[in-house]
Amino acid sequence: MVGDTHETDVLVWVLQPFEPLFAKLAPSPAPGSVEVTLSDYFLPEFFVSVLDVVDEELLPRRLEVKLSPYVPPGVWLDEDFLDDLETWTPPRKVLIDNGQTACFFEPCYSVFEPITELRAYKKITAANLDPQLHICRLHGVVMDDAGRVPGLLLSYIDHSGLTMSCLVGPDEPSASVRARWASQLSTALAELHKAGIVWGDVKAENVLVDQDDNAWITDFGGGYTEGWVGKEVAGTVEGDLEGMVRLREFIFQDKAQDPGDRL
Repeated sequence: MVGDTHETDVLVWVLQPFEPLFAKLAPSPAPGSVEVTLSDYFLPEFFVSVLDVVDEELLPRRLEVKLSPYVPPGVWLDEDFLDDLETWTPPRKVLIDNGQTACFFEPCYSVFEPITELRAYKKITAANLDPQLHICRLHGVVMDDAGRVPGLLLSYIDHSGLTMSCLVGPDEPSASVRARWASQLSTALAELHKAGIVWGDVKAENVLVDQDDNAWITDFGGGYTEGWVGKEVAGTVEGDLEGMVRLREFIFQDKAQDPGDRL
């Protein structure tokens, strides 16, 4: 509140003189005529406007500036680390194959986690693992003109928006689905270990379930979560196996199952 006036009312009053200028600078496109790219999202065209008052008349105008007031998220990665990037993952956009294939864009909010993930995904690619395994893969990275990496392009897993942690309860899912999830995760983890790759942060929050009820291993950024993997074994095969035991316990919720399913 500003006195008896709501802040929203003040903003509406301030905006009104600019509306004709905004319509001229950035007219609304025809419905369905715009395809927004990741570059458009992170590096949009921008306008800076100011309001002059001459003889009590409000005169909005565009102010010519070179630097955008908006700074997109991103991290700096050493060029030497990225030198051979194209040898193990071809550069791609969020929409690849002429827009037919979607990739999940994972923003980079820290320096260390993306490097850990890239190393893991490089090992996954080099191991030539069975593409039928439900393991998230890397398709490429996004890099701006300054060499900064805003994020990674990963397998797009069509899911409900919820992780496995929100999909398991006393009555759901069915016993057959629980068994499938446990089997898929155990099989995928075993293949990762054969290739010398550690999952790391094993927990239900890092498992996505797609629309066909397949359980996917995601997040190779390292770290651990208390209650799932002990700190002393975090980042090791032993830690993964410990986390997998707890993950299976979470999936089955003490429901009856074949003895072999607990292995």
